[in-house]
Amino acid sequence: MNKKIRLAIFILVTCLSISLAYSLLFAETISYSRYHIVKRGESLYGISKRYGVSWREIKERNNLSGIEIYPGQKLIIPVKIQGVYHTVKRYETLWRISKTYGISQKEICRLNHTLEPTQIKIGQRIFIPGAKEVKELHIPEELVLEKEKVKDSLEETIISSKETVSISEETMVTYEKTISASEQIVTPSESISTLQSYKEEDTFTKKITFSLTWPLEGEVIRYFEEGSSGIDIVAPEGTSIVAPADGKVHFNGWLRGYGKTLIIKHNQLGIYTCYMHNSLNLVEIGDEVNIGDPIAKIGSTGTVKSTLLHFEVRKTSDGKPVNPLDYLP
Repeated sequence: MNKKIRLAIFILVTCLSISLAYSLLFAETISYSRYHIVKRGESLYGISKRYGVSWREIKERNNLSGIEIYPGQKLIIPVKIQGVYHTVKRYETLWRISKTYGISQKEICRLNHTLEPTQIKIGQRIFIPGAKEVKELHIPEELVLEKEKVKDSLEETIISSKETVSISEETMVTYEKTISASEQIVTPSESISTLQSYKEEDTFTKKITFSLTWPLEGEVIRYFEEGSSGIDIVAPEGTSIVAPADGKVHFNGWLRGYGKTLIIKHNQLGIYTCYMHNSLNLVEIGDEVNIGDPIAKIGSTGTVKSTLLHFEVRKTSDGKPVNPLDYLP
């Protein structure tokens, strides 16, 4: 008897495991609702055929007493769609997922209501409509190389040529902050340098009232939240890159993995802006640039195979990267 029970349990567990594996690897069906505005001449039966849903389901979902419908009526359509759940892995982005499965990011987001396109996380499950099986994404070797082997080269370049910056009252960053009735207000002395307790990392947690302008017009295909130290923007070969704020050219040269690189220091903002994979740098070290000035041409130098700008924003205090979108409008 015990042997029979153990055998039955074994068979049950095996079946459940196979079922789970199938659901993870192969197509599943999900249900969601969409709306349809009835047009002149349409019937409940015709609408049901269009969406592949039983007319009885539509009737029940909309609490209809009969099959009569009228133009302009808004119907809820209980749609069922097949697809697979893709589990996000390291270095994967929504853009790369959409390209692999051949479906637009917009459509993926429409069916994954809580999905934030710029903030997908490792282990997150994303429903891919119409897919028959889970696909393995091809992650370019240069992307892994960039993240694992050369991620510190830019930071080292910044730190090795770091200058001492005196902060004047005119170049201080302004923040918006709500002050409570019980909060103590400290009035700064005439010399800003006497504020020895100032911590730059604390100021960046508040709302920054200034912003950069975009260095070029293009499509962002990779974001800071996706494991990158900046953002990647694609645009046609030779597109001009412009200064997003006033500053001074801090570095112009070649960096391993990044190719032709340009770094601009913005003392008034306490940041560097960095431009990688350029085809041509138009300014030299020490040049003063104004917002909107052409500074480089987009290219594909370094360990990339397509034309793009890798754009980073880094703190002048320690060279660490911060999210460029926090500074862009």
